[in-house]
Amino acid sequence: MSQGTLSRDLKDVGAARGRDQLGNFQYSIPEGEHPSQMTTGLPARNHLARMCHSLCIAVNYNNGAVVIKTPPGAAQYLGSAIDTSGVHTVLGTIAGDDTVLVVCKVGVEGEDLARLFREMAETGLPAKGLVAVN
Repeated sequence: MSQGTLSRDLKDVGAARGRDQLGNFQYSIPEGEHPSQMTTGLPARNHLARMCHSLCIAVNYNNGAVVIKTPPGAAQYLGSAIDTSGVHTVLGTIAGDDTVLVVCKVGVEGEDLARLFREMAETGLPAKGLVAVN
């Protein structure tokens, strides 16, 4: 992930650059604007698509799960983007260092969800069929 990508992502979640008490630069999120509150809508899906484009190395699946490989240290970042996107086909994620396990909701095939993640990884745009919970 490049510094430019990270800076854009911090801006997308509402982080502001400022100085701490010692004068060192830091990023902070104003109270009431935590990224976990951005759970639906186009901004969340756009953020997820950009994260997939930047971080997905490989996407595999089985009947009810998708496994996404990322660069070392990036899995939790991508897992958080998936969790906060509000996508209705995802039950939840478990993220390690370089692997995200995405558990599908009942009735959702891993193959279909994997296809959506691959599409976002290739294009950087929200996949057609990616719908957030209302």
